[in-house]
Amino acid sequence: MKRNILIILFVVSLLLLAGCEEEDKQPKVKEMVERPVQKEQPEPEPEPEIHAVEEPEPEPEPEFVPEPFCGDNNCDSDENCDSCFNDCACISPAECHRGECVVPECGSNTDCKDDDACTYDRCYFAQHVNAYCGHEPVKTCRDDDNCCPKGCNANEDDDCESDCGNDICEEGEDIDDCPEDCTQPECGNGDCESGEDATSCPADCV
Repeated sequence: MKRNILIILFVVSLLLLAGCEEEDKQPKVKEMVERPVQKEQPEPEPEPEIHAVEEPEPEPEPEFVPEPFCGDNNCDSDENCDSCFNDCACISPAECHRGECVVPECGSNTDCKDDDACTYDRCYFAQHVNAYCGHEPVKTCRDDDNCCPKGCNANEDDDCESDCGNDICEEGEDIDDCPEDCTQPECGNGDCESGEDATSCPADCV
C-alpha cells in the first residue's frame, strides 16, 4: 500500500517536472516566432537628379495657300488678258493684243504731230491696238500754210522764197538782179512777166 502511494507521488512529480520544462520551452519558441531573423538591409541608392526638360516650341502650322484660279482677282503668272480678262484686264489706253496689254501709238491725228508743216500727220486705225502714225509729205502749192513743197516756187506759193538760178523769174527778181532767170519780158505772150505791168504791157498785165 505504502509502496503504491510512493509510486503515485513519483509519477506525479515527474509529470509536474515535465510540465515545467514544457512551459520553459514554449516562451523560447514564441520568442523565436516573434523575433524573426533581421537581414542586413542594403543602403538605399541615391535618387537620380531630375532636370526639367524644355519642351520645344510647337512648329507653326503651314499657311494654307489656295491654288490660283481665274476669278480670284489676281493676275497670276499663267494668266493674261486673253485667257483671264477678269483678273488681267488692261488699263486704258492699253488694249489687249495676243495676251499682252499694248498701248496704241495714237488715238487721233493730234497724237501724231511732228511739228513739220510740210507733212500731213494722220493716225491710222485710231482707237485700235494696231493704230500707228503716218506722215505724208505735202505736195500741193498753197499760200499761207507755212510750207513750200518740193517743186513749188515763189510765183505759185507765197510761202516759198525767190531762188535765183532755178530758171524761174520769180516775184522780187528782175533782169537786173537775176539775169539768169529773168530775160527781157516778151509783151504779148499772155504772161505778165517780171518787169511788165499794166502800163508797160497792158496786153499781158490787165
